[in-house]
Amino acid sequence: MKLMLTPVALAALASAACASEPAMTAVAIQADGGALSQTWEDGRKLETKGAKLVSEGAAEIASGEKKMREGEALVSDGQAMMTRERAAYVSAAQSIGVATTPKQLRAEIKTLKAIAERWDNGQDKIERGEKLITEGEKQIADGKAKQRKGETLLAQGRDQMRGAEIRSVDATIFDDRTQ
Repeated sequence: MKLMLTPVALAALASAACASEPAMTAVAIQADGGALSQTWEDGRKLETKGAKLVSEGAAEIASGEKKMREGEALVSDGQAMMTRERAAYVSAAQSIGVATTPKQLRAEIKTLKAIAERWDNGQDKIERGEKLITEGEKQIADGKAKQRKGETLLAQGRDQMRGAEIRSVDATIFDDRTQ
């Protein structure tokens, strides 16, 4: 069974992991002249950068999801407008062509132009909505990619820190045995 976490849960987990104190600090592993300390610090920087990327990725995903919802609403509204205007056109078309004066003809034209304009507005809403959906999908994909990269950096940083701590402990044990 694969455990799936939401973007918000991943961001919270990553920031909590970075905020927690490691078992050993950089001061505790400076016995080797600073090499292990530098390795540990570099690992901590990777971990911090990874947590930031996970958090940024979660924010991007949330923003992309919002864009998609807005786009879907626009598409829905546009489709409803187009359906209404098609019906209005069918209704108006039944009474068109009976004008007996130029004034009546202009009224028929005005009615048809208004229907056409609203119909165009419905099409425009659909196009804008589809564009937002596409942008949202891209933003979600980018956010997920950022999260994957962040998770990788988190793991690399932790491994590097852990390795420095283990080498420091091993060096301390070795020094104790040789004395």
